[in-house]
Amino acid sequence: IQIAATSNRRRGAAAAAANPLLTGLLAYYKFSSNGDDSTGNWDLTEVNTPTYSDTSEAVSGKTGSYTIIESDNSEYFKNASFDSLHGATKATWMFFIKPQSFVSSAGIAGEFDQSNSTSNWLVDTGSSGNKIAVFGGGNAAGGGYAYRRTIDVVLTVGTWTHVRITLDTTQSDPAVQAHIYIDGDETSYGGLTGSATFVTLPSNTARTFGVGGYEHGSWTYTMDGQLDEFGIWDLIVSDADAELHRLATGLPY
Repeated sequence: IQIAATSNRRRGAAAAAANPLLTGLLAYYKFSSNGDDSTGNWDLTEVNTPTYSDTSEAVSGKTGSYTIIESDNSEYFKNASFDSLHGATKATWMFFIKPQSFVSSAGIAGEFDQSNSTSNWLVDTGSSGNKIAVFGGGNAAGGGYAYRRTIDVVLTVGTWTHVRITLDTTQSDPAVQAHIYIDGDETSYGGLTGSATFVTLPSNTARTFGVGGYEHGSWTYTMDGQLDEFGIWDLIVSDADAELHRLATGLPY
């Protein structure tokens, strides 16, 4: 048994060395024809039947098929048991997104409940629908939350955009805690905003993990467009490793 376990560890280490994007990877969704997690851990359930492309043109031929999410039909994916980011101090989210229309505060992914803000996280498109924001529970008395949002418009209808968001909660300076990269370049933003002074990740939560949208009480906030190659890591993915994802020259799966 010990020999087998050692062998498995060696294979895992070899795989991570061969592809650095496998290191720290918590969940990864290719959306080829379903919401299955390529890591085998956190498969998603379809809500209101999001569809999938029937060609392989996704992201200008860089990746395979993608999912098509219609906001008017409140389509998204979810998993009620996801807990891999709970207690984490660092996180990276990377994905390709192609809006079909701009929906205010459209959810891209998250476990979020504004009324219990110390146990949540959220990536959305901001109130204008054409920006990127990352939210998390903060340190304000009684809860509160903080978020960092791009100043510039970074999303374009009908155009694929690569997004990378990193969050390091071990940093006490908000200016270095959260970073947002659009097509490989860090974007412009102001300081953290909200009722807390820095973002935290949840230690535990009973909230549902959503991709392409999120649940908040009896409401759902979903995006309108296409999503592909969505991954979550519990570390800060480096610039060099992020390029493997953006250029699709070293996707983890």
